[in-house]
Amino acid sequence: MLNFYNQELQTRAKEYIEKIKNDSKKLDKENQKFIEDIFLTKKNETYYSYGGYLGSALTQELETKKDVKFNDIFPKSIYPALKLLMGEKFFKIFIEISKNITNYPFSSGCNRRMVRSKNYFNYINPLFNLLGNFVNLYFLNIDIITIIKREYEKGVYGIDNPYYIAYEIDNGNQKVIDLTYNNMKAIFISNNKELVELTGKLLLAAKLQEGVRQQICENMDGGLQENFEYMFKIIYDNNLIRFSSVKRALATWTGLAGEGADISKIGKKELEIITEPLTTDTLRV
Repeated sequence: MLNFYNQELQTRAKEYIEKIKNDSKKLDKENQKFIEDIFLTKKNETYYSYGGYLGSALTQELETKKDVKFNDIFPKSIYPALKLLMGEKFFKIFIEISKNITNYPFSSGCNRRMVRSKNYFNYINPLFNLLGNFVNLYFLNIDIITIIKREYEKGVYGIDNPYYIAYEIDNGNQKVIDLTYNNMKAIFISNNKELVELTGKLLLAAKLQEGVRQQICENMDGGLQENFEYMFKIIYDNNLIRFSSVKRALATWTGLAGEGADISKIGKKELEIITEPLTTDTLRV
């Protein structure tokens, strides 16, 4: 959040933070405390990035609570602070995405697992990443088309936001739909069945294009369950497990093999094991 490799932007960001802090004085004590904590970078000899301390503090506070709701993390009482940080437009989008975020897996990276949860505790980090992203977009005055086309300033990294792109797809933004065909993760997060079906056709048409297969398969587990099941059926019905990129993706989804491990023995048998719980409700945990 508000951390850039561009020195000019970094200077502007510091000035922006001071403005936010000053403007927060017009809010009540709870909202002032939220702004103070979000920009706290040192506590008890521990250093944090912006948002890091607050995310860590909430994780500790809520770790013993059985069923954490979104309002436990971002109660309505601090909405004025959120609006101050990201503006009215991005605030509304942030809230809308957050309401649906439990439909998606909460882990990321090469050690991710395709696990979802109704407990918002598991989504504290993704939510704070999302918050930081919208704060950056508001500060930089960047719209969704600029993000997709990557037409922003040098020294700006990490502002790609597949959830925001998926939000625009689901709300019928035709420009975004036309531009995001290659943004696989956003497609699988979205409810746009036409794009998912087109991606399935692309997977079948890839033939010798291993890179295309890899891009699709590495992203298909990060969205809606029904989108994954649709793509998985294509893989199963067409024996695409014979391709190494599909083997690697399956190893990642299931944890059957880590990075750099031998994946040559992964095949149809593993697909059949996965197919059973996907198609039989009584076998699901």
